[in-house]
Amino acid sequence: MMIIKIRKRSLYIILTVILTVCLGTICFVSIHKTDKDSYNLSIIQIPHSNVEAFLSQSLDTGNENKVVEIFDISKGEVIKTEAVNPSIRKEAEKYLNSITGMFVKVKAIPEKGYILRIPLEPPVEVKSHWLADYGINSVEELFVLLPEQGTPYLLVLDDQSRPYFYNFDGNIEPLLERLGFPL
Repeated sequence: MMIIKIRKRSLYIILTVILTVCLGTICFVSIHKTDKDSYNLSIIQIPHSNVEAFLSQSLDTGNENKVVEIFDISKGEVIKTEAVNPSIRKEAEKYLNSITGMFVKVKAIPEKGYILRIPLEPPVEVKSHWLADYGINSVEELFVLLPEQGTPYLLVLDDQSRPYFYNFDGNIEPLLERLGFPL
């Protein structure tokens, strides 16, 4: 029989390494592969099932009326609709062309604020490397998230309805004026 002497500090270091490896494994397991080259994080949180329903119905229903919808996150319902017109479409195209990077917060959907759904028919062809890096070459629908606190950001769904959140450099006031929706 062999007796191994370990100092208390060494034991703490060994236990810390073991816990780190275990937690790393758990985090890795929460990231699951969605296709050959993409991974989907399970930690994106959507606080209300109504928000999830609002976002998922977009491409499924086809939004036949081609209206911009303003969704109040805290109420969980669409509070205003407005017909899409060329000036609204132009603003949406400006936002897509002014993407500055990925929106990196874990909790992507705010607790309070609004989501604007803007259908784009015909789809907008985009040349942004931020979108192209994820295989998005055209956008049929744009979501503008307006949190109660903070700056607006975009949500774009790819062909498989995977969400991509982006920061953009643009003024939303002209769009809100066209929609008759002052904040």
